[in-house]
Amino acid sequence: MPTDPYYQDREQVPFAAPARHDPEPFVRHRRGLTGRRGLGAVLGLLLTPVGLGLLADGGVRVTTPSLRIAGNSTDWPGLGMVLGGALVLLAVALLGALSGLGPVLGGLVWGVFPGLYTLFAPDAVFAFVFDVLGGNAVTAGLSSLLAVGAVLAIGGALVGAGLAASLVRRRR
Repeated sequence: MPTDPYYQDREQVPFAAPARHDPEPFVRHRRGLTGRRGLGAVLGLLLTPVGLGLLADGGVRVTTPSLRIAGNSTDWPGLGMVLGGALVLLAVALLGALSGLGPVLGGLVWGVFPGLYTLFAPDAVFAFVFDVLGGNAVTAGLSSLLAVGAVLAIGGALVGAGLAASLVRRRR
């Protein structure tokens, strides 16, 4: 009999099976992680400007006074664009279930950084937006979203959603 006090004879303890460490589930889980993060990051970077663009264009259409003067009280395509933009941004936030990297990158690149830059150099940002997009409704809508801080708020919300999803995943 060994002198180890923690030794148990397998024949004396019924149903005691040797502990087995199987690294296979961990390896299988880690194998798909890079692809999932990459897909989430790409989707976050691609979908965030689409949602912001729909919000900007739809917001201008909904708030244009000339439409109300012409007798149209509601611009249904504009409302549809605003709702579509909100749904696209919701989808970006829900990408946190796939990978928290998607909402964080989309929020930082398309929301927080431009929003903060607008606070410190608004003339440069508005000139850049006009040079890139031209003088259309999206330019006017995006400029108004930037001016009131909505882009910064949306970016902050997306970053928060991505970080929260990452923290929840780590606690599981």
